[in-house]
Amino acid sequence: MSGDVRILILDDHQLVREGYLGLLHDQRPEWSVSGVSNSVEFFEHLARDSYSLAIIDLTLKEDMSGLEILRRMKSKGVRARTLILSMHDSSALIEKSLQLGASGFINKQAGAEELFEGIRTVLAGRRFLCSHSQKMFVRGKLGLAADLSPLDELSKREFEIFVRLAEGQATRDIADSLSVSPKTVANQRLRIFEKLKVKSVVELYKLALHYRILPDEFVE
Repeated sequence: MSGDVRILILDDHQLVREGYLGLLHDQRPEWSVSGVSNSVEFFEHLARDSYSLAIIDLTLKEDMSGLEILRRMKSKGVRARTLILSMHDSSALIEKSLQLGASGFINKQAGAEELFEGIRTVLAGRRFLCSHSQKMFVRGKLGLAADLSPLDELSKREFEIFVRLAEGQATRDIADSLSVSPKTVANQRLRIFEKLKVKSVVELYKLALHYRILPDEFVE
């Protein structure tokens, strides 16, 4: 792999971000690696410089989600390959990430060896799932009862709104973050309720907990 690899890491937890930066600098000093803490800085870097790979935390506190970042990268025609990091890797999350253009998905509990394998694989133009994520993804594809998810019925946009509703975000806040009207969000909320056969946001929250969609700070 050539020495002109440029990697941008987006993670809002400073210790985690600095840990990844230190690991990559130590193991591959020939790579140019940068880190940012929020989506604004992330897109500013992408607009200013060319990157080979973007490593994105799927859940950013008080920011747009990794799924929305993938969607906006796609709409902006960003050419950098993307590797998603997440504490949770249900088949639904993996599926939506790949649909939105992610090149790989790694559970944050994976070791450094799998991280570097994922980076090498994605930079080579191939798709990568860490061993645990691959198992979860295959179980979902096979429709095994333990991982069968009604969330697979949701479109990419509906899934994004589902996550935000489960996190307790208001309709107007969701509309503002997704650059759509509150009416659009309200209509999609109705479709989400119908598809998931729920009657309240509390039931959505419980469903999100069951399928390990929400980050730890939302779990009591």
